[in-house]
Amino acid sequence: MNVIKWFVPIILVLCFTAAYGEEEVLDRIVAVVDDQIILLSELKENVRLEMFKRKLSPEQNQEQAKALEREILDGMIADQILLVRAKEDSVLVKQKEIDEVLQKQLTRIREQVGSEEEYQRQLEASGVTERDLKKRFRREIRNYLMKQKMLGSLMQGIVVTNREVEAFYETVKDSLPVQPERVHISHILIRPEDQDALLKAREILTQARDGANFAQLAKKYSQDPGSAEQGGDLGYFGRGTMLPEFEQVAFALQPGAISDIVKTRLGYHIIRVEDRKGDQVHARHILLIANITKKDKQKALKTITELREKIQSGADFSELARTFSDDATSASDGGDLGWIPVERLPSDFKPVVEQLEPGQVSEPIRSSSGYHLIRLNEREKGGAITLQSDRALLENLARQQKLKEVFDQTIEKEKARIYVDVRLE
Repeated sequence: MNVIKWFVPIILVLCFTAAYGEEEVLDRIVAVVDDQIILLSELKENVRLEMFKRKLSPEQNQEQAKALEREILDGMIADQILLVRAKEDSVLVKQKEIDEVLQKQLTRIREQVGSEEEYQRQLEASGVTERDLKKRFRREIRNYLMKQKMLGSLMQGIVVTNREVEAFYETVKDSLPVQPERVHISHILIRPEDQDALLKAREILTQARDGANFAQLAKKYSQDPGSAEQGGDLGYFGRGTMLPEFEQVAFALQPGAISDIVKTRLGYHIIRVEDRKGDQVHARHILLIANITKKDKQKALKTITELREKIQSGADFSELARTFSDDATSASDGGDLGWIPVERLPSDFKPVVEQLEPGQVSEPIRSSSGYHLIRLNEREKGGAITLQSDRALLENLARQQKLKEVFDQTIEKEKARIYVDVRLE
């Protein structure tokens, strides 16, 4: 069932496509669902995506790629039918829901590529900006959430008995994958600060609040090449467009208000909101890029070391994360990063986490983002799936199988009333 899937980071697909060369496609319509078309280029892209997930080159496995085309097209048609139903049933997706998934996905991408520098390098090599990436993700996420809500409504009446779980296990036990070891971790991040840039930012902030023209200050001082000449004007933007730390402040300001200094991975920002329109704000900013020195790094290390000493003396890790962590995506959750397979941990974290016992807090760890403290909350060992230890997982898998049957029946029923025209040769 095509619609139940995890997102594959688009940046990795773009890099894969660049590495193997993009197939030249004479575009045409391969299917029509209601009033929506599916293009050959979209189908080819999804085939490349599936081949990428299987670690296969489309050019070197052309027969397999061709065989996948109809299977993937059927899934794309089913997705469109589900979206038609979702719109007919007035299924709504809130902007906040999209933003939450977007930020988690971008965090996941950074974890998978290993560092901020590598992330930026891959973006540049792929010929896309982070804004392009977010724009594409937002469209994908909206559709994904709409389909998930429709699946949720289909799933409401599905009940799985203990006998059905046991029968399901006996049927599939020889083909079940081995569960990877997983860890539930939290962290506190302290980014080094450029003291000279921070001092300069404070001076500019004083001028702005004393009545100096903000646009003129941006032209004079801002180091953002994309907006300085326009007086720091960023235009209107919605959530999920800017860095999370930046957005958290910008969307809290009223028109005419000027922020305190906002620290992001780019440096130090001063934000002025010009206007608000629905879910969007119109803002200007002044950016001073942080040039981190050895002294700045030493100060950050001293801060994180003092936080660890407080934790060792009984201070609450989650409360310190909420107060001090520079990771805007996890600070409000007490630094909680959720469950992560050990094999997917960032290379800076993995050897440290492997040595921790539940409840223990690491020594300070240095990464490209700054200095971290990691707390291991829980650990789940991997291994073969059994009825005794994994009943909840097996119950969910059995329910998913039932859902697939209901889903397939629903799609076939909808095809009788929704216009579907398949034109794949």
